[in-house]
Amino acid sequence: MNTQAILIKNETEGVRINRSIVTMINELPSGKYRIVIEEQKQLCSVPQRKLMWMWFTFLERETGTSRTYWHDYFCKLFLDDDFISTKDLSSVQMAHFMNQIQAEVAVEWGYNLPLPEDKDAPERFNEFVREYQYR
Repeated sequence: MNTQAILIKNETEGVRINRSIVTMINELPSGKYRIVIEEQKQLCSVPQRKLMWMWFTFLERETGTSRTYWHDYFCKLFLDDDFISTKDLSSVQMAHFMNQIQAEVAVEWGYNLPLPEDKDAPERFNEFVREYQYR
């Protein structure tokens, strides 16, 4: 007996569920049950992590301070103590973390870290990737 259902709720498609909750409940034997609905976390994407490390490599090259230092510095600056590693962040949390890094680096050190969606200079992002993707 399958006692799990997958529920998806978003602004574009509304609510979708892969099976009827009523049917699922009716299939259960008599007894007491606890129903829990929890958000399913989508972990950060590989491209997000790659870009973050390219940024840290850029900072390492510009400042002479290791990229690992920059990773740990920004984690301590912006993340709760609950996060042991950035790989545990959801894609939304990683996007927020990277926005914070981008703003901090611009204000404190005057560097403009590129994003793929930068409409003003898409070629600048491509050049950045070519320069830092294998370092």
